[in-house]
Amino acid sequence: MDVMSNMGMGVPMEMLPPGEQYHRQFDRSLMGLEMMSGGGGGGGSDGPDWDEVADYQHEAATNQDNDQWAAVQRDYNQAVLINTAKRQNEEEAARHRDVQAVRQWDYQTQMQEAQYNAQVKAYNKAERFYEAQVGYNTKAADMAYEQEAAVTRERYFGLAYQGASQELATDMKRAESGMKLQSSRAEGAFGLQNLMVKQVQSEGKVRSKGRVGRSADKQYQSVVAEAGRATAQLKHQMTANDQQYNQARYGIEAERSLQKEQREQSKLSIGEAYTRATAKIGLDEYGANLKADASRMTTPSPPIPLPAPLETPRSTIVDPMLPTRNSAPVWGSGMGPGPQSGGGGQMSGGQMAMAGLGAVGGVLAAIPGPTQIVGGIMMGISAIGSAFG
Repeated sequence: MDVMSNMGMGVPMEMLPPGEQYHRQFDRSLMGLEMMSGGGGGGGSDGPDWDEVADYQHEAATNQDNDQWAAVQRDYNQAVLINTAKRQNEEEAARHRDVQAVRQWDYQTQMQEAQYNAQVKAYNKAERFYEAQVGYNTKAADMAYEQEAAVTRERYFGLAYQGASQELATDMKRAESGMKLQSSRAEGAFGLQNLMVKQVQSEGKVRSKGRVGRSADKQYQSVVAEAGRATAQLKHQMTANDQQYNQARYGIEAERSLQKEQREQSKLSIGEAYTRATAKIGLDEYGANLKADASRMTTPSPPIPLPAPLETPRSTIVDPMLPTRNSAPVWGSGMGPGPQSGGGGQMSGGQMAMAGLGAVGGVLAAIPGPTQIVGGIMMGISAIGSAFG
């Protein structure tokens, strides 16, 4: 029998409206129940067509099994489709996070490199400034050394000029005192010579008078004594002049020695001043270099590489197990002729109830929607109640 035929009318059941499908299916089930009831208690009436009842039940069970299998397959396909979409969405989200992590890592790495390059640039600039400052300090120290050397030379030259001037003055004093001594000696010599001449003249005068005796001797002794006194006085003056010259010469030599000692001390003082000045220049240069070194930057260290981003872990999404179909409905299961009573093959109350349940299953299989299902259940229960009544 064609399950999809419409009670001999040739129109497929699924092409009819839901209400029409319900009425025809329910009428068909009721008709089957009436056939099973036999229309009375006479023993000569015909019993129900059990093959047709079994066909109805098998058809209803097959439709129900097909619908259930189709629903299971739809649920399985829907679950697999949802899991596939979930995997794809999660993969896209994870890939997006991976790309963002790589971009962030690359950006941070570039920032580190830029900062390190800036530090290296600043360090190189500071080193160039340091070298220039040290060069400047060296030149300034050299100029200070040259200036101090020039000042020291001028001091030495001044001291030498002073010594030469003092030596010249000493020589002039020596010459002057020598000239005075020579002059005084010359005067003394001339004086002695004059005294001698005067003495001879006086003696000549005395002798020329031709006097003799004690008076002449006294006059002669007077002339000689006067000449001796004058000579002794002149020699004493000459000796005093020599002593004065010697004293002057001693003073000149003493002053010369003192001036020489002063020049030597000045020379030592100039040398010590030069040593102190050059030491001060070196110390100033060292201090300036220390100050320049304190302004230097430390050598920048390369940044520690950032760890590469890890790949985002993916979740494990398990698809449901492949559905397995239950065994196909068995034709005629639960159906069969009941015990005979009277003159015909009437169904017992239990058989009629089973037949009613089968008819209700067929009705439910053909009725879509929850409202029609509830109505079909209520009508099936009513039919079962009629069969038992």
